[in-house]
Amino acid sequence: MQNIYYSNGVEKFGPVTIIEFSEKRYYKDTMIWYDGLDGWKYISEIEELKHLVGTAGSEPPLVSDSIDQPLTPPLNSVSKEKVTQAEKPEAIADPKKNKAGLWAAALILIAIIGGYYFFLGNKVTPKEENITEQNQIIAPVENTDSVKLKEEERIKEIAKEAEKKPYRENWGKFINASTNDYTHRDMGGIENLKIILKNNTPYLVDKAKVEVSYIKANDDVFQKEIIEFDNIKGNSNKELFAPNSDRGVKIKTKVLMMQSKEMGTID
Repeated sequence: MQNIYYSNGVEKFGPVTIIEFSEKRYYKDTMIWYDGLDGWKYISEIEELKHLVGTAGSEPPLVSDSIDQPLTPPLNSVSKEKVTQAEKPEAIADPKKNKAGLWAAALILIAIIGGYYFFLGNKVTPKEENITEQNQIIAPVENTDSVKLKEEERIKEIAKEAEKKPYRENWGKFINASTNDYTHRDMGGIENLKIILKNNTPYLVDKAKVEVSYIKANDDVFQKEIIEFDNIKGNSNKELFAPNSDRGVKIKTKVLMMQSKEMGTID
C-alpha cells in the first residue's frame, strides 16, 4: 500500500502516502482506493484503515466543484497497464521502426498522463477549507485524558483558593478570644482565669497568640500576658489558663496573630 486515493462521494483526493493519510480522521462512509484494491471501498470495510474512522457518520457534502462521473480507480493505474501492453509489440519487423514507434507511444502516454494530472490539479484538488469541513476531523491531542485531568485539578485548586481567601484576608472576624467566668476578689485581683480561643473557620489554625490585659478600676492596665495556642481545629474552641493577678477588676483580650497552612497564611 504505497499511495492512497479517497473521496467523499463528490470529490476525489490524493494520491497521499499511508503516513500522510493516517495523520487525519475520516467519516465511516469515506471511499478509499489504492493499487491492489478491487474497486473503491468504504474505509470502514478495510481492516487496516478502519481505526482512522473518527465519527459515526458523515454530514451532507458541501456544494463545490464536483465530479459527476462514477468513481473509478485513478488513471495512473490504468496507464501502467497501457504502458505494459505498448512495450510488448506483436512482431519485430524493423528494429528502427519499432524503436521509433515505442518512443512515439511513450511520448503520447506521457502527454496523456501529464494532461490528466494537470486536470486534477486544477479541477479535483479541493480547497483547504473544503477538506476541513467535509472530510478532515482534527486528530485528538496526545494524552487528552492527562490534559483533562490536569485541567480538572487546576479548576479544583482555583475553587479551593477562592474559598480560603475570605477567611485568610478577614481572619480577625472568624478567630476570637473570650474568657470564662473567672473569680474577681472584692479587694482587687483575678483568679481562675481561662482564655477561650474560638476558631470559626473550617481550617486548622496551627498557631495563635492572645494578649490578655488586666484592667484596674480606673481603666488603667495593670499588667499584660501573652497566651500562645496551637493546633486549634476548624470550627472548634480551645481553652488555656491565664496567670492570676493581685490587681485588676476585669479582663480584655485581643488576638495578635494566627498561622494556618490549610488557610494559606504560611507555606
